[in-house]
Amino acid sequence: SSSSSSSSSSSSSTTTTTTTTTTTTTSTTKVIDYIIA
Repeated sequence: SSSSSSSSSSSSSTTTTTTTTTTTTTSTTKVIDYIIA
């Protein structure tokens, strides 16, 4: 049970990090597109 819980936490952390990175990349791309435009 304890081990299972630990796995879930790690998985959640990874997902959150990936989402944050994707959001940051998207925002940067939009800014660059705006500057180019």
